Amino acid sequence: MDPTRRLRLLQSKLTALAGHPQDGLLGPFPSGATLTDRSSAWLLVEDAGPRALGGAMLWAHRHGCSSLRVVLDPVDSLVASDLSRRAGATRGVVSVWTLDGDQLCPVEPDGAHHEQPAPPGVDPLVELLVAEGCEVVIEDGVVRGEWLGLEVARIEDLGDGWTLQCGVGRFDREAGAMMRAGTDAPQSLRSVLSVVRAARHPGAPPHPMRDMCRERWLRAALLVDSSAIGVSALVAMASGVPRVNLRDPHPALALGRDSGGRVLVAATVGVDVDLVGVIAGVVADDSTIAEIVVVHPVDRPLLDAAREVFAWLGRPTRFVGVPAPWELASTAVAGTESDGATT
Repeated sequence: MDPTRRLRLLQSKLTALAGHPQDGLLGPFPSGATLTDRSSAWLLVEDAGPRALGGAMLWAHRHGCSSLRVVLDPVDSLVASDLSRRAGATRGVVSVWTLDGDQLCPVEPDGAHHEQPAPPGVDPLVELLVAEGCEVVIEDGVVRGEWLGLEVARIEDLGDGWTLQCGVGRFDREAGAMMRAGTDAPQSLRSVLSVVRAARHPGAPPHPMRDMCRERWLRAALLVDSSAIGVSALVAMASGVPRVNLRDPHPALALGRDSGGRVLVAATVGVDVDLVGVIAGVVADDSTIAEIVVVHPVDRPLLDAAREVFAWLGRPTRFVGVPAPWELASTAVAGTESDGATT
C-alpha cells in the first residue's frame, strides 16, 4: 500500500480508538501513527519489537505529553507483556494496550526477570579464559570471554557437554568451529584473540572490531575502576533485551553500590533511542535500586530529551561523562559529571 495512504488509515483507526478527540493532533511514527490531545499522547504501533518503548517515550516527552498510551496491533503476546512490564517502571505515565476486535484492552505485564548465575561445570573453561587474558562476563547465565568488551568466546552446551566456542559474534563462532575443527580450545582462543587484539586497543586506527560494542568497552573499563563515577563493587548484568547485532547501540549494564545503596550503571555511546526503555525493565524488576548512573564518553553527551525522559522512571539519575577508553591516555579528556540528579 502507498505509505501516505497507509498512514492516513492508521491515523483514522487511532482517532477512533481514542474516542475522536476534538483537539487531537495527528502525526506519523515509524510503523505507526500518533495522536496528541492536550497533554495526553496515543501511539499506534504495528509489529512492535522489544525495543519499541524507548522511542515512544522520547516522542511523547518531546511533544510535552505527560501520559502515553501505546497501542499494539497486530501484537506478539510475549513482546507486548514485556513492554507492559517495562512501562510499569513509569508508575502509570506509560501504559500498553492491545485490541480485542474494536475494543482496547490493557496488556498484562509478564513476571519479573531474574538474572541467572553461571551454570555448574564450566569452571575449567572459565579458568582457560582467565589464563588467556580474557575478561569473563556472566550475563543471565551466559558465560562470555571478552577482550575490551568485545566477545571473543562463549561457553556453550552443544549436546555433548560444555565447550568453548571462539569467534566474534554467532556467525564467526559457527564458521570458526568448522574452520578450526580438530584444534583444541586454547589454540582456537589464541587465534581469535591475536586478531582482535591487533585491531582493538586504545589509539587503534578505524576498524570494525575497534568500533563494535563500544558500550561494553566502556563498561569493561568501569568494571576495572569505577572510582570516576563514585560507585563500587560493580558487577556486569544482562539488559533483558536481546541485542540485534554487534553494530547497533545497546546499553551495557552493571550493578554496584554507593553511599545511598544499590546503583544501576548504564554505559552508552552514541544515540540509542531505547536507552530509557531498556533501563526501565531493570527498574521495574528491582525496587531496591536507589539511583541510576548513565555513563557516556565525555565528548558524546546525551541529548537533552534523552536525559529528561528519565524523570518518568522515578529514580534519581546522574549522567556522567568519562574519558573514552579507546582513546590514548594523552588525548583523553578529563571526566565530568554532566548533570546532577534528575527525579
